[in-house]
Amino acid sequence: MAKFEAQRVDEATPAAEYAVPGSSASAVIESRLLTSETSGLWLAVTTLADSARVTIVARPPGAAVFVERGGLRLHDGRECPPDGAVMIGGGQTLDATAVGATRLAHFGGGEPHSGGDVAPEILVIGERARYESGSREGVQARWFGDSSDERCPLTLLHVAQAEADKNGPPHSHSAHEVIYLLEGGVTMGAHRYGAGTALFIPRDVRYALSGGPDGYAFLNFRAEASVQTYARDQPPVEESALARGGTLVDDIR
Repeated sequence: MAKFEAQRVDEATPAAEYAVPGSSASAVIESRLLTSETSGLWLAVTTLADSARVTIVARPPGAAVFVERGGLRLHDGRECPPDGAVMIGGGQTLDATAVGATRLAHFGGGEPHSGGDVAPEILVIGERARYESGSREGVQARWFGDSSDERCPLTLLHVAQAEADKNGPPHSHSAHEVIYLLEGGVTMGAHRYGAGTALFIPRDVRYALSGGPDGYAFLNFRAEASVQTYARDQPPVEESALARGGTLVDDIR
Protein backbone atom coordinates (compact mmCIF):
# COMPACT_ATOMS: atom_id res chain seq x y z
CA MET A 1 0.00 0.00 0.00
CA ALA A 2 1.26 3.48 -0.82
CA LYS A 3 2.41 5.59 2.11
CA PHE A 4 2.00 9.31 2.68
CA GLU A 5 4.53 11.86 1.44
CA ALA A 6 5.81 14.76 3.57
CA GLN A 7 7.20 17.79 1.74
CA ARG A 8 8.32 21.12 3.16
CA VAL A 9 7.45 24.29 1.28
CA ASP A 10 10.81 25.90 2.06
CA GLU A 11 12.63 22.93 0.51
CA ALA A 12 10.78 23.19 -2.83
CA THR A 13 12.53 25.02 -5.65
CA PRO A 14 11.52 28.70 -5.68
CA ALA A 15 10.37 30.25 -8.96
CA ALA A 16 10.07 33.88 -10.00
CA GLU A 17 6.95 33.04 -12.01
CA TYR A 18 3.66 31.54 -10.87
CA ALA A 19 4.59 27.88 -10.43
CA VAL A 20 1.32 26.30 -11.66
CA PRO A 21 1.38 25.48 -15.39
CA GLY A 22 -1.30 27.41 -17.29
CA SER A 23 -1.62 30.12 -14.63
CA SER A 24 0.36 33.34 -14.35
CA ALA A 25 0.96 36.41 -12.22
CA SER A 26 2.87 39.67 -12.37
CA ALA A 27 5.14 40.79 -9.52
CA VAL A 28 5.71 37.31 -8.12
CA ILE A 29 8.02 37.49 -5.13
CA GLU A 30 8.27 33.72 -4.85
CA SER A 31 6.28 30.66 -5.92
CA ARG A 32 6.92 27.04 -4.89
CA LEU A 33 5.12 23.95 -6.21
CA LEU A 34 4.80 20.67 -4.32
CA THR A 35 3.44 17.71 -6.25
CA SER A 36 2.48 14.18 -5.17
CA GLU A 37 3.43 11.46 -7.64
CA THR A 38 1.19 9.00 -5.80
CA SER A 39 -2.07 10.98 -5.67
CA GLY A 40 -1.65 13.54 -8.47
CA LEU A 41 -2.64 16.33 -6.07
CA TRP A 42 -0.46 19.42 -5.71
CA LEU A 43 -0.01 22.58 -3.66
CA ALA A 44 1.51 25.88 -4.83
CA VAL A 45 2.46 28.48 -2.22
CA THR A 46 2.98 31.89 -3.81
CA THR A 47 3.84 35.33 -2.47
CA LEU A 48 2.74 38.31 -4.57
CA ALA A 49 3.58 41.99 -4.32
CA ASP A 50 0.81 44.53 -3.75
CA SER A 51 -1.33 45.09 -6.88
CA ALA A 52 0.07 42.02 -8.66
CA ARG A 53 -2.31 40.65 -11.29
CA VAL A 54 -2.96 36.91 -11.10
CA THR A 55 -4.73 34.67 -13.60
CA ILE A 56 -5.56 31.13 -12.48
CA VAL A 57 -6.93 28.64 -14.98
CA ALA A 58 -8.67 25.82 -13.12
CA ARG A 59 -8.51 22.57 -15.02
CA PRO A 60 -11.27 20.09 -14.06
CA PRO A 61 -12.16 19.20 -11.38
CA GLY A 62 -11.23 22.70 -10.19
CA ALA A 63 -8.93 24.52 -7.77
CA ALA A 64 -9.04 25.99 -4.29
CA VAL A 65 -7.08 29.12 -3.31
CA PHE A 66 -6.70 30.04 0.37
CA VAL A 67 -5.48 33.55 1.23
CA GLU A 68 -2.91 33.19 4.01
CA ARG A 69 -2.35 36.94 4.14
CA GLY A 70 -3.21 39.97 2.03
CA GLY A 71 -6.24 39.60 -0.21
CA LEU A 72 -7.56 39.15 -3.73
CA ARG A 73 -9.85 41.56 -5.58
CA LEU A 74 -11.62 39.95 -8.53
CA HIS A 75 -12.30 41.83 -11.77
CA ASP A 76 -16.02 41.91 -10.88
CA GLY A 77 -15.33 43.73 -7.60
CA ARG A 78 -15.67 40.81 -5.20
CA GLU A 79 -12.90 40.65 -2.63
CA CYS A 80 -11.46 37.69 -0.74
CA PRO A 81 -10.00 38.68 2.65
CA PRO A 82 -7.17 37.00 4.58
CA ASP A 83 -8.24 33.60 5.93
CA GLY A 84 -10.82 33.43 3.15
CA ALA A 85 -10.77 31.28 0.03
CA VAL A 86 -11.73 31.27 -3.63
CA MET A 87 -13.20 28.00 -4.91
CA ILE A 88 -12.81 27.80 -8.70
CA GLY A 89 -14.97 25.33 -10.61
CA GLY A 90 -13.31 23.23 -13.30
CA GLY A 91 -12.94 25.12 -16.58
CA GLN A 92 -13.26 28.54 -14.94
CA THR A 93 -10.58 31.27 -14.96
CA LEU A 94 -9.89 33.56 -12.02
CA ASP A 95 -8.65 37.07 -12.81
CA ALA A 96 -7.74 38.99 -9.67
CA THR A 97 -5.43 41.62 -8.19
CA ALA A 98 -3.45 41.25 -4.96
CA VAL A 99 -4.55 43.56 -2.15
CA GLY A 100 -1.37 44.24 -0.22
CA ALA A 101 1.50 41.77 0.00
CA THR A 102 -0.38 38.51 -0.53
CA ARG A 103 0.44 34.86 0.15
CA LEU A 104 -1.70 32.16 -1.47
CA ALA A 105 -2.03 28.42 -0.88
CA HIS A 106 -3.35 27.07 -4.19
CA PHE A 107 -4.53 23.43 -4.33
CA GLY A 108 -5.42 21.35 -7.36
CA GLY A 109 -5.10 18.04 -9.17
CA GLY A 110 -7.36 15.01 -9.19
CA GLU A 111 -9.60 13.43 -11.80
CA PRO A 112 -12.35 15.40 -13.59
CA HIS A 113 -15.84 14.80 -12.24
CA SER A 114 -18.79 13.69 -14.33
CA GLY A 115 -20.81 16.65 -15.54
CA GLY A 116 -23.98 17.80 -13.81
CA ASP A 117 -26.80 20.20 -14.55
CA VAL A 118 -25.17 23.09 -12.64
CA ALA A 119 -22.38 25.05 -14.33
CA PRO A 120 -19.20 25.43 -12.23
CA GLU A 121 -18.71 28.83 -10.60
CA ILE A 122 -16.08 30.93 -8.90
CA LEU A 123 -17.12 31.22 -5.25
CA VAL A 124 -15.51 33.91 -3.07
CA ILE A 125 -15.80 32.92 0.59
CA GLY A 126 -14.92 35.02 3.63
CA GLU A 127 -13.02 33.98 6.74
CA ARG A 128 -16.14 32.57 8.42
CA ALA A 129 -16.41 30.05 5.57
CA ARG A 130 -19.55 28.26 4.36
CA TYR A 131 -19.98 25.81 7.23
CA GLU A 132 -18.47 25.24 10.64
CA SER A 133 -18.17 21.97 12.52
CA GLY A 134 -15.82 20.06 14.79
CA SER A 135 -17.63 19.71 18.11
CA ARG A 136 -17.72 15.92 17.69
CA GLU A 137 -13.99 15.76 17.00
CA GLY A 138 -12.87 18.38 19.51
CA VAL A 139 -11.58 20.78 16.82
CA GLN A 140 -12.75 23.92 15.07
CA ALA A 141 -13.36 23.26 11.39
CA ARG A 142 -14.30 25.91 8.82
CA TRP A 143 -15.46 24.45 5.51
CA PHE A 144 -15.00 26.49 2.34
CA GLY A 145 -16.20 23.55 0.23
CA ASP A 146 -17.19 19.95 0.96
CA SER A 147 -17.77 18.31 -2.45
CA SER A 148 -21.53 18.43 -1.98
CA ASP A 149 -21.90 21.57 -4.14
CA GLU A 150 -21.96 20.99 -7.90
CA ARG A 151 -20.90 24.61 -8.45
CA CYS A 152 -17.42 23.67 -7.20
CA PRO A 153 -17.35 20.07 -5.92
CA LEU A 154 -14.07 20.25 -4.00
CA THR A 155 -13.33 19.99 -0.29
CA LEU A 156 -11.27 22.63 1.48
CA LEU A 157 -11.41 23.12 5.22
CA HIS A 158 -9.37 24.90 7.87
CA VAL A 159 -8.94 22.77 11.01
CA ALA A 160 -7.63 24.21 14.30
CA GLN A 161 -6.89 22.51 17.61
CA ALA A 162 -5.70 24.67 20.50
CA GLU A 163 -5.53 21.92 23.13
CA ALA A 164 -1.98 20.73 23.85
CA ASP A 165 -0.88 17.20 22.96
CA LYS A 166 -4.32 16.00 21.85
CA ASN A 167 -4.36 12.63 20.09
CA GLY A 168 -6.69 12.03 17.15
CA PRO A 169 -8.19 8.60 16.40
CA PRO A 170 -6.77 6.34 13.64
CA HIS A 171 -8.80 6.64 10.44
CA SER A 172 -8.67 6.57 6.65
CA HIS A 173 -10.35 8.44 3.78
CA SER A 174 -11.68 7.11 0.49
CA ALA A 175 -10.13 10.06 -1.40
CA HIS A 176 -6.58 11.37 -1.76
CA GLU A 177 -5.92 14.41 0.42
CA VAL A 178 -3.41 17.14 1.21
CA ILE A 179 -2.85 18.47 4.72
CA TYR A 180 -0.91 21.77 4.77
CA LEU A 181 0.23 22.83 8.22
CA LEU A 182 -0.13 26.55 8.90
CA GLU A 183 0.63 26.71 12.64
CA GLY A 184 1.93 24.44 15.38
CA GLY A 185 2.74 20.87 14.50
CA VAL A 186 1.54 17.26 14.42
CA THR A 187 3.02 13.82 14.95
CA MET A 188 2.29 10.95 12.56
CA GLY A 189 3.86 7.67 13.56
CA ALA A 190 7.44 8.34 14.68
CA HIS A 191 7.72 11.65 12.84
CA ARG A 192 6.99 15.24 13.87
CA TYR A 193 5.93 17.82 11.26
CA GLY A 194 5.78 21.58 11.74
CA ALA A 195 4.27 24.59 10.00
CA GLY A 196 5.14 24.81 6.32
CA THR A 197 4.84 21.04 5.75
CA ALA A 198 2.45 19.46 3.25
CA LEU A 199 1.35 15.87 3.88
CA PHE A 200 0.05 14.06 0.77
CA ILE A 201 -2.00 11.09 1.99
CA PRO A 202 -3.30 8.52 -0.54
CA ARG A 203 -6.80 7.16 -0.28
CA ASP A 204 -7.38 4.27 2.15
CA VAL A 205 -4.12 4.88 4.04
CA ARG A 206 -4.83 4.60 7.75
CA TYR A 207 -3.20 7.22 9.98
CA ALA A 208 -3.65 9.30 13.12
CA LEU A 209 -2.61 12.86 13.95
CA SER A 210 -1.36 13.91 17.38
CA GLY A 211 -1.00 17.59 18.23
CA GLY A 212 1.91 19.23 20.01
CA PRO A 213 2.21 21.59 22.96
CA ASP A 214 0.93 24.53 20.89
CA GLY A 215 -1.84 22.67 19.08
CA TYR A 216 -2.09 23.06 15.31
CA ALA A 217 -3.89 24.66 12.41
CA PHE A 218 -3.95 23.18 8.92
CA LEU A 219 -5.73 23.24 5.59
CA ASN A 220 -7.21 20.00 4.26
CA PHE A 221 -7.91 19.60 0.53
CA ARG A 222 -9.61 16.79 -1.38
CA ALA A 223 -10.63 16.93 -5.03
CA GLU A 224 -13.60 14.57 -4.74
CA ALA A 225 -16.28 13.38 -2.36
CA SER A 226 -15.04 11.09 0.38
CA VAL A 227 -16.06 8.89 3.28
CA GLN A 228 -14.02 8.46 6.46
CA THR A 229 -13.53 5.14 8.24
CA TYR A 230 -12.58 4.94 11.91
CA ALA A 231 -12.82 1.43 13.38
CA ARG A 232 -12.64 -1.22 10.66
CA ASP A 233 -15.78 -2.93 11.98
CA GLN A 234 -17.85 0.27 11.78
CA PRO A 235 -19.52 1.79 8.70
CA PRO A 236 -17.78 4.77 7.06
CA VAL A 237 -18.94 8.34 7.73
CA GLU A 238 -19.81 10.74 4.91
CA GLU A 239 -17.37 13.65 4.76
CA SER A 240 -19.56 16.66 4.28
CA ALA A 241 -19.98 19.49 6.75
CA LEU A 242 -23.65 18.83 7.48
CA ALA A 243 -23.15 15.08 7.78
CA ARG A 244 -20.45 15.82 10.38
CA GLY A 245 -22.89 17.83 12.48
CA GLY A 246 -21.92 21.19 11.02
CA THR A 247 -23.99 24.33 10.70
CA LEU A 248 -24.46 26.64 7.74
CA VAL A 249 -22.63 29.98 7.90
CA ASP A 250 -22.55 30.86 4.19
CA ASP A 251 -20.01 33.70 4.27
CA ILE A 252 -20.12 33.99 0.47
CA ARG A 253 -19.00 37.38 -0.82
